[in-house]
Amino acid sequence: MPAHVKYFLIISAILEIGVGAFFFLAPEVAVAKAFVGIGASESATYAMRLAGSALFSLGLMALMARNMTSAVALRPVLVALLAYNVLAVVQFLPLGLSLVPDALAPAILHLLLGIASVYYLMQKD
Repeated sequence: MPAHVKYFLIISAILEIGVGAFFFLAPEVAVAKAFVGIGASESATYAMRLAGSALFSLGLMALMARNMTSAVALRPVLVALLAYNVLAVVQFLPLGLSLVPDALAPAILHLLLGIASVYYLMQKD
């Protein structure tokens, strides 16, 4: 794997840990920002905390993998990041194109992170 995969994993970790912590610690604010016009119900708050926990965990995985050099060891980490970023694009893009234009920025960011995941997955050891 190229040495600069480490920087991709660090950037991914910072983003996922930061957003995950925000979702977990301030779910009402996160719901209000993500779903304009929808109040933060108890179930929405619970779902946002759960999503925050998952994102935080994904970020920790990326952070812990940053010093791996083996393509075999990095493959599951990169596949997990790719899956998350593809699913995020699938969620954000239609929302950004129709209802909430602010959702386009996260869609583009996840698209770029997904492309980077594919790039590193295609690299030889």
